Amino acid sequence: MTRSHLSRKRPVLYCWSLLGALLVSGCAESPESPEVLVARGHLMESRGKLADAVDAYTRALVRRPDDATIYYDRGVAFGRLGRSGDAIADYTRAIELDPGMARAYNNRAAAYAQERHFDSAVADFTKTISLDSKSALAYRNRGLAYHDLGQIAPSIEDYTVAIRLDPNDFESRFERGNVYLDAADYQKAIADYDQAIALDSKRASAWLNRGEAHRRLGHTKESQADIAEARRLDPNQKPTELAHATPEKALLPPSVTSSAASLRQERAVAVAADFLKSRGYEVEKSAAADLFPLAVRKGKADQKTLVRVQSAADGEPLRFTRDDLDQIAHRSEPTALVVVGKIIASDVPGQPFTGGTVIKFVENWNAVRDKLVPVVFEFPLR
Repeated sequence: MTRSHLSRKRPVLYCWSLLGALLVSGCAESPESPEVLVARGHLMESRGKLADAVDAYTRALVRRPDDATIYYDRGVAFGRLGRSGDAIADYTRAIELDPGMARAYNNRAAAYAQERHFDSAVADFTKTISLDSKSALAYRNRGLAYHDLGQIAPSIEDYTVAIRLDPNDFESRFERGNVYLDAADYQKAIADYDQAIALDSKRASAWLNRGEAHRRLGHTKESQADIAEARRLDPNQKPTELAHATPEKALLPPSVTSSAASLRQERAVAVAADFLKSRGYEVEKSAAADLFPLAVRKGKADQKTLVRVQSAADGEPLRFTRDDLDQIAHRSEPTALVVVGKIIASDVPGQPFTGGTVIKFVENWNAVRDKLVPVVFEFPLR
């Protein structure tokens, strides 16, 4: 499994702006107080600086070692860094300190699923439901876990409950359609994809999977139309690429787009930034963010190196447009290439990511045209 959705409920903090000043409306706090450190952790997460967020939460726990919420917060940051084992440990500690924390069970279940421990995930989602029986999210997530275990009937049953609790939820309709698709019940799959598209017509995955269901039924015209619309919405979608869930928290900034490809690339940039920092580079956003989202330097180097970040599916080559190559060829700055694989991104705006591993790093990179392979030629008909 690779999915879920988290909700974060934070304690009220009265000195948020202490991150910039120690005196705000008469509220004075040390910059090393737990409240200020937790606020800093939240801020760093919102900016995608996950390693800094972990550091802030860790320092807060030194001063408040029995605070379940801080363990929960750090667990979420670890999860976003792809460190599932550390996330599970923090969620476990949060549960020990606060056995009624339903969201910690939900997130630990998602982390177990990321590690492919689906039985443990089902157990934790079941505990989440026992603590919050009205949570459509918990039923949907357990449905995902059952699906990954190949248990079709309980998966459909959980999605059905989730839909009853939240009739306007795209994900439950879409994921139940995926279960029906896997079970070869194509008419029911199409009916669910119809409902999902009615709820959100801009989600390429629903058009794509409905097209696949039509294809398997031999509905060639309908299949071609749906797949064409999916590719118009997101050229990177592939047939039967079934979306999975993540943990339960909205952390990404509001600027995130609704495209799954854009979300995947944003996660790749975050993974690349953490990787480069671990190698001693100073990392910042690049002014040429459309092509090189990061700029780095190391030591006393005067000139910055621009970094091209690419997300890559397993075994697939990287692809560049002609415009990309022209822009790369005409830049005077040194460039580097970071390729990130195993990206798992919910295509729900604002939902967190899990996974992400740097699979190739080229420090001095040149996109030499004679090393590129043409993959398609088009002949215009008009």
